[in-house]
Amino acid sequence: MDADNLKNLWNKQVPVPQPDTELLLKSALKIKNKSRNQLLLAMFLGLATIIVIATIGYYIKPELPTTRIGVAFIILSIVFFLISSSGLLRLLLKDADSSLDTAHYLSLLIEVKEKQLKIGTSIMTLYFIALGAGILLHMIEYTRKMSLTAGIITYIVTFTWILFNWVYLKPRIVRKQQEKISAIIKNLEKVTGQLS
Repeated sequence: MDADNLKNLWNKQVPVPQPDTELLLKSALKIKNKSRNQLLLAMFLGLATIIVIATIGYYIKPELPTTRIGVAFIILSIVFFLISSSGLLRLLLKDADSSLDTAHYLSLLIEVKEKQLKIGTSIMTLYFIALGAGILLHMIEYTRKMSLTAGIITYIVTFTWILFNWVYLKPRIVRKQQEKISAIIKNLEKVTGQLS
């Protein structure tokens, strides 16, 4: 192949449109802020739930030890989630302005993606196991006062709801988070690759 053919071939290439860096950084900041706000809301609701459960446990004197153990499991599962999520929250609160460069945002988003995936998989699995065990133990005292049919229905509904959250909602939320952040990361990698 001679130089003229190579030059013609080169000129025939269709230029690939490059993403607008400023727009990309704004999208990254928007996703990061949305994730931060969702996590803050989840942490606030977790703390509020702990207060409500502790208040109920204090004022309604349970007769069975399984009720107290259930309350302890529920509170410990929420505390475990809050402590595990604090590292992600620190990342999401870091460098909240939009004046950062592309490479910095890329590394920050990759770290956020990894932490979100860890929380969405292993941390949430342990959380659901402890929370489910706590709820089921807590219910023993109250379902004993129901008829057998009502107790069985109560356990089936509760177990089904926990299973639905664990099997359907949790993976769906994790997948959506990962897809959004992966798209931004992919575009930021393109821009960063061009700049270096």
